[in-house]
Amino acid sequence: MNNPTPKTTPFQLLLTAYSNSLNPLETPNIRLNKEQVLEILAARDTLQKQLEAEVEIPIEMWSNLVEQDNRLKQNTHKIREVIDLEEYRESLPISEQAWWWHLETRESLHPFNRFDGLFKIGKLLLLG
Repeated sequence: MNNPTPKTTPFQLLLTAYSNSLNPLETPNIRLNKEQVLEILAARDTLQKQLEAEVEIPIEMWSNLVEQDNRLKQNTHKIREVIDLEEYRESLPISEQAWWWHLETRESLHPFNRFDGLFKIGKLLLLG
């Protein structure tokens, strides 16, 4: 008896598209362009809307979403090299909950960043 293949849900399709959009972030020696960065952020926006609309999402997809989001977070610096997120937030209707449009503020939350001022002062003293 053949088991029918499970139907691919819109969430699965969008999660795959989001994952594929992240691939250039992890390609060495490739500088992203604005369109690629905006594609990543738009893919995450669309995925979030579908996440809020779907009734039931399998646990393995939750896990996959977290993995993909971690890929994005680990490459924050590459995105910030290409676009000014604040400029886009001013022009586009972006929610405060859309953390992927606020990556520069997430970077400042790193625990070692609180020592940045001390490092800058120490560097100035050494250079002086």
